[in-house]
Amino acid sequence: MVILAACGGSGGDTIACTSEARASVVASPLDELSQPLLGVQVSYRINGGTQTTVNCDSSCSLIYEQAGRFDLTASKVGYANSSTSINVTRDVCHVKSESWQPMLRRL
Repeated sequence: MVILAACGGSGGDTIACTSEARASVVASPLDELSQPLLGVQVSYRINGGTQTTVNCDSSCSLIYEQAGRFDLTASKVGYANSSTSINVTRDVCHVKSESWQPMLRRL
């Protein structure tokens, strides 16, 4: 299914948007050997709002089609936390998905 955006491009062309929902941030936690890490808790706030926490096993999409500043923390018992901030932008149709590979080192 193709959805046409209600605005034109720079040359008056119509922009064709898809109906897919794109992930804002895809988190893929790794251990100190760069191997996928299971059972990681990923917490995030968008634009300083309410904190949300999800369980992440090797890879997870945090939220869909939400732009803004993401403050992220990955944590797991027995490992040091990893934190960062990512700015997710959008174009006329979708967010521009960002990837994050937090490395958690064993304590």
